Amino acid sequence: MVVISPEFGATGRNYYGVASQLNALGYDVLLMDHQWAGYSEGMRGYLDSGFGVARDVAAVTAYAHRIVQREYADMPDGGITLIGKNLGASAGVLAATLLNDRDLLRLDGRQMPKGIHSVLVSPWLGAEVSLRNKIRKIASQLPVVNQLAAPEDAQGIVLDSPRSLRSRFRAMTKASPDILRLCALIEEGSLADGKIYVIHSSVHPFIDPEKSAWLVSQYEDRGKLRMVDTRHIQSQNTKE
Repeated sequence: MVVISPEFGATGRNYYGVASQLNALGYDVLLMDHQWAGYSEGMRGYLDSGFGVARDVAAVTAYAHRIVQREYADMPDGGITLIGKNLGASAGVLAATLLNDRDLLRLDGRQMPKGIHSVLVSPWLGAEVSLRNKIRKIASQLPVVNQLAAPEDAQGIVLDSPRSLRSRFRAMTKASPDILRLCALIEEGSLADGKIYVIHSSVHPFIDPEKSAWLVSQYEDRGKLRMVDTRHIQSQNTKE
């Protein structure tokens, strides 16, 4: 089974196409919605903390594990792979696997299994230092302007959206302290037990690719990095 953790501003509905392709390959897929989607008890564009995202990924993974145990008990190679994108990859999948495997995360009820492999697409471990990012940060503080969706993220004007500049930078501010703690744990040698496969644009305009290279280097033979062309990333963003 594959569990997909969406990027900030997106919901599981943005990944129907990916799920269909994985289904065709024989995988069951569980598409989760993060708190920023505004469903269940969440609020649109809201984020409590970085480790709050990890908690939610862990809870959904624990649920997926129950399904695997119930429906695939006779398959010795049955298991779970986590796929996350952007903040859903770093604060979500990476943090959930690392904290869980190092016994730093405890859920009420059933626990997430240990040693799960993961795929991280452009994990947000730090913003790229660029003029575009500086402009976005300034714009996020301007009334009315900060409610507009970033042009590369949505077409037209979208108000009160999880994709708005204000929501994005508010979420990054909430997540940053825990992302820094996560990176410190990795630097100290506290790693998840499973393998990680990272896909990142070599010249990503907003998310630092050097952070992904650093992350994979910490995992040594259990980590693999694939740097791809930015044009490929942008074309995939239009299709999800």
